[in-house]
Amino acid sequence: MNNPNIGSPFDDPSYTVIDTVDMATRAIDDAEIHTTVALEARSNVGNYTLTTVVFAVVLLLAGLSRQFKSRTVSVALGIVAVVLLVIGLGVLIALPTLF
Repeated sequence: MNNPNIGSPFDDPSYTVIDTVDMATRAIDDAEIHTTVALEARSNVGNYTLTTVVFAVVLLLAGLSRQFKSRTVSVALGIVAVVLLVIGLGVLIALPTLF
C-alpha cells in the first residue's frame, strides 16, 4: 500500500475480490447446512416433548384407574394406559439418540 500509483485498495493487484466472494459463498453454504441441522434438532425436541407428555398421561391414567370402584372403568383406563405406553415406547425407540 506504499505505492503512490495505486489510488485505492481495489487498484492493488494483490487485492482479490474473488477470494472474498469464495469465502462468502462457503460461509453461506455452511450456514445452510447448520440451519438444516438446527431444524432437524428442533423437530426432535418436539417429538421428545410429545413423548414425555404421552408418558405423563400414561401415569395419570394408571393412577386414576385404581380410584374407580367400577371394575369396567378401571380396566378400560388400564387398557388405554397400556396402549399409550406401547405407542410412546415405539415412538421413543424410533427417535434418534446422541449415542
